[in-house]
Amino acid sequence: MSAVHEREAAPDIFARIFNLLSSMKLGFCVFVSSAAVFAVATIVWEEPEAVVKNVPWVRFGIEALLVFLALHLFAAALAGYPWNRRSIGLLAARAGVLVAFAGALITTRFGREGTIAMTEGERRESYLTGRDLLSVQAPGPDGHGLVPRENFPLQGLVGTSRGTSRDLEFPLDDGSRVLVDRYYARYASRKVWAEGGEEPRPDPALEIVVATGGQESTQLLPALQAAVLGTDRLVVFVPFVDAEIERIVATRRREARAGTLVVETPGGEPRKLDVLDSLRKPVPLGDGYTLSVEQYSPNLVVRDNAAANEGDRPLNPAVHIRVTGPDSFDRTEWLFPEKEAPAALGRIGLDDRFRFSYDFGERLTNVYLLKRDAGVEFVIAAPGAEPKRTLQGPGGRVAIGEGFELSVTRVFANAVETEEAANDGAEKVAAIHVVWQGKGGQDEAWIPFGSTVRLTAGESSAWFQYTRSLAALPFQLELRESTATGSRIAFRVGSGPESERWIAVNEPLELADPDWGTWRIGLLPEPPAQGTSPTFFVSYDPGRPVVLAGSLAVCAGVFFMFWIRPFLRKSQGEDVAP
Repeated sequence: MSAVHEREAAPDIFARIFNLLSSMKLGFCVFVSSAAVFAVATIVWEEPEAVVKNVPWVRFGIEALLVFLALHLFAAALAGYPWNRRSIGLLAARAGVLVAFAGALITTRFGREGTIAMTEGERRESYLTGRDLLSVQAPGPDGHGLVPRENFPLQGLVGTSRGTSRDLEFPLDDGSRVLVDRYYARYASRKVWAEGGEEPRPDPALEIVVATGGQESTQLLPALQAAVLGTDRLVVFVPFVDAEIERIVATRRREARAGTLVVETPGGEPRKLDVLDSLRKPVPLGDGYTLSVEQYSPNLVVRDNAAANEGDRPLNPAVHIRVTGPDSFDRTEWLFPEKEAPAALGRIGLDDRFRFSYDFGERLTNVYLLKRDAGVEFVIAAPGAEPKRTLQGPGGRVAIGEGFELSVTRVFANAVETEEAANDGAEKVAAIHVVWQGKGGQDEAWIPFGSTVRLTAGESSAWFQYTRSLAALPFQLELRESTATGSRIAFRVGSGPESERWIAVNEPLELADPDWGTWRIGLLPEPPAQGTSPTFFVSYDPGRPVVLAGSLAVCAGVFFMFWIRPFLRKSQGEDVAP
C-alpha cells in the first residue's frame, strides 16, 4: 500500500444538495414549517385566500415552500434506488403527492374564477374576474356622459397602508398621479366630529362621554343646547362665561316640591296652584265647576292602561285631578309635565272653558359645563342644594348623579361633521383609499367596491370606480328564469346547439373547455335581496384532473403499503410486523 494515506473523495456539490434534499430530518422540518405557516396565515389574515392571490411576495413564498417540499419528496424517492416490489406503495404515494402538487400549480397559474350578475333575459359572454381594478373615467367631449380614461390593475392591493413601500402609484397622461394607500376588507364609515378651523360663525361644542350601567356612549354637545341625561339631568355647555352666566349658575334653586298646576281660561290670566298646598282641597273654577287635586305620584308608571306609582324620586311625576260641575258633571284626568297621558286614563274635556297643565320645572338637576382656560368646570345645581363646582382637564370624569358619570374628551372651537373609515364593519365590504395628486391640488376619498366617486384636483375632475376586470367566456350564458331556490340557464358553446339547465346551490353547471379542463357555473349561497339580480360564480380548474389522478395514486400507494404488502409477506412466510 502506498505511504500516502488514501482519503475518501469528498462528495461533490450536487451530491451534497441531493443528500440535503433527501434528508428525513429536513423533510420533517419542511412539513412542520408548512403546517405552521398555513395555520398562522389562517388565524392572522382575515382573508388568507385573497392575500395569497393579490400579494405577490406571499404567493411566491408559499409556492416556493411547496416546490421545496416537492423536491424533498422526489429526492427521498430517488434515495431508495434500486427499488423493489416492497417500495411500490411508498413510491406510488410520493408520486401521487408530486402529481397533486403539479395539478395545484397548474390551477394556480392557469385557473380562472369570478362572478356574473344577470337579470332575466340578459345574455353574457364575459365575467368579472377576481382581479381588482381601478377604472378612471373622464367627462365626455360634450360634457355629458363618461368615457374611459385609464384602467389600473390593483395587484398587491391587500395589506397596503399609508406611508409604506407597498402603496400603489399610477401615473395619468396629464402628469398627475393616483395613489392607492389603504385597503379595508370590512369597510365601515361612521360620522365623527373634527375641528373646522376659523369660520365667520364658529360652532363651539364638546365631545362628552356618558358612563352609566357599566356602558359608555360618546356624543357631541353643541353650545347652549341642553341635553337630557336619564330622567332628571339637564346638561348645558356654556363656551363664553360672563357676569350674568356666573350669577345664574351660582343662584341656589328652590327645593323641589310637587310642582304647579296651571289653570287657563279663555278670557283670564293663568291661575297657578301649588300641588301640595291644593291636595284634596276644593278650588272653585267658576260657572259652577270645582277643581280638586286628588293625588300626586312622583313616579307614575302606566301598564295595560292602569296607573301605579313606583318610588319617591320624581322621575315621572304626575297629578290626578277631578272636576265636578252642573248636571252631575264628574270627570278625572292624569296630567304629566311634558307629555299627554293615555286616553284610556280619562279626559275632563272642558277645553272650551278650562285648560289644565302641569309644571314641574324644579325636578331637574342642571349641569353647566363652563369653558375655562385650565379645562372645563362642572357646575351641578340640584334643587334645594348649593351648586357644586369641579374643574377638570380633558378626560377627567365627574359624577353628576346617581348612576351617571360624565367626562369631556375634546373641546371644539368650531365643530364640523366628517366621516371616518374603519376596518371593523359587520359585513365584508372591500374599499380602497384613493389619493389623486394633480398640478392644481389634491383630493382623496374612500371608494367601496362597486362604487364610483368623483375627485377634483385643481380645475380637473375625474370619476374613479373600484371594480374588477372582465374576461371572456368560451361560451354564451342567458338567464331564463330566477327564483329563490335556483335559476334556469341557457348556454351555447361556440356555434353548437343551445341547451338549458336548472342551477341551484350545490348543483352547478359543468361545461367542457374547448382546449382542456372544465368550467363550473354555480349559484352563490347568499340569496339575492328583493329587486336585485342573482349572482353566479364561475371557475375554471385545469389542474383538477391532475390533482384527482395524484389523489388516486396516493390512495393506491397507501392501500398497497397497509394491505397488499403484508399479504405478500405472509404468503412468502416473512414477518409482517412493522
